[in-house]
Amino acid sequence: MIPTEIPQNLRAAALVPEFARESEALWSRQDALLVLESLEWSKVAVVGAVGCGEVGGTIVPTKHTWSFHETVGETETTRARRSRASVARFVEELSGIVPYVLLDFSYQDDAA
Repeated sequence: MIPTEIPQNLRAAALVPEFARESEALWSRQDALLVLESLEWSKVAVVGAVGCGEVGGTIVPTKHTWSFHETVGETETTRARRSRASVARFVEELSGIVPYVLLDFSYQDDAA
């Protein structure tokens, strides 16, 4: 499910490929960065990301992956902020490599 904290225009731009789980959605790299920016004051964390390409009109995952490393004792807000900053660096590093990024969202309650 795409977090409701994400603005409607970006939620509408999301794609949900066949291989996505319930907590995942896919955007262009540029839109993924806008999604992360839009969540700046939220408690939504990103716990995983996968760079994706397109083969024969089908979105496919690549070997370019990122996962969030939890820190014991973090507040929900700190966890969310740190995860988004880290995944934003990953998305920026994919420039010129893949056109899409699949983001996996989580709330602190989900991690408990």
